[in-house]
Amino acid sequence: MLRASLLAFGDLFAPRIATLLGATVLLSLATFFMVWWGIDWAVAVWLPDIGSWSGWLSWLGAMLTFVLAWFLFPMVASVFLALFLEPVAAAVEARHYPGLGRAPGLPLLSALAAMLRLLGLVVVCNLALLLVLFVFPVAYPAAWLVGNGWLLGREYFELVGLRRLSPVQARQLQAKRGGEVLAAGIVIVLLSTLPVFNLVVPVFATALMVHRHTAWRAKAQSIGG
Repeated sequence: MLRASLLAFGDLFAPRIATLLGATVLLSLATFFMVWWGIDWAVAVWLPDIGSWSGWLSWLGAMLTFVLAWFLFPMVASVFLALFLEPVAAAVEARHYPGLGRAPGLPLLSALAAMLRLLGLVVVCNLALLLVLFVFPVAYPAAWLVGNGWLLGREYFELVGLRRLSPVQARQLQAKRGGEVLAAGIVIVLLSTLPVFNLVVPVFATALMVHRHTAWRAKAQSIGG
């Protein structure tokens, strides 16, 4: 895991991947800017006669947008990453594993659907975890980490794995490597809490899973051989 994480971190600085990373970050930032602009516009249109309060509501909207961006940026960036998933994964493979050849790839619509599903599952999971916060608050940090780690690990596993494996093969590999998939997901979640670095977490997660998948498939082939 440590080796794969270090390789994935180094991949962020590869010119081809850095370009895709910049596009993902810019699209995500633009999304939250539009949210902020939308709140400001709604205040001006729906509450035009509240005088000085409009300024305070505008600042409140900006603060709300900042809070949403802090917690949801990696998820929103993940949705946009669906547009660049194949180029990112292909660039990582070309850099480290040129002998693999070109992957069949994952169709854009399938990748986008999976990312939107991930976003929905994360929202539902974290709403459910609020019950843990109220009922047993001491357990909330661990539950939040494991719950989100399981979701992110599974989704990135599937997105990267289905580029080269059939759904049946992907499920079989996930069954064998479930603990390692969860561990990778927990790493992704922990890094998503770091300021600035959370901007690049989706690309890092894709590169990490490419390295892990390549190692797992190599071990499976060596055992089978």
